[in-house]
Amino acid sequence: MRQDVPSLVTVWRDCKDTSDWRPTAMAVGKAIREQAATGKPAVSDKWKPDPVIDERIRKIVAEVLEREVNPSIASHGGVITLLDVKNKLAYVQLGGGCQGCGMADVTLKQGVETMLKERIPELVGIIDTTDHAGGANPHYRPGKG
Repeated sequence: MRQDVPSLVTVWRDCKDTSDWRPTAMAVGKAIREQAATGKPAVSDKWKPDPVIDERIRKIVAEVLEREVNPSIASHGGVITLLDVKNKLAYVQLGGGCQGCGMADVTLKQGVETMLKERIPELVGIIDTTDHAGGANPHYRPGKG
């Protein structure tokens, strides 16, 4: 497997679509298994990372987090830190009240990521690297629903 290409598959569908998700999930799973069985790369060898685009994305993400997102989530004692941008993916870590919060993924994907993608069309997505079960005061507690 190439190390410079993220091994991540994201499937999106319209949130207003109330149809059964299982047929789509099965079709996607089948396509992934068939591709993996070929032993051939799923990403073209012509694909190359673009550090100029990554740097542009990094600057905008950092600015939006600092000026808009973090002041808003600070009321919950939270913070989002940008760790890196690679291959058009922003890697972040949540801290404070966001670490371990049951709504962290929703806030990140439906709030922050949606806002950033509207401003940065090249952005592929956000990867949360947070250890939600760790930390000094996470909201998440194993075994406590």
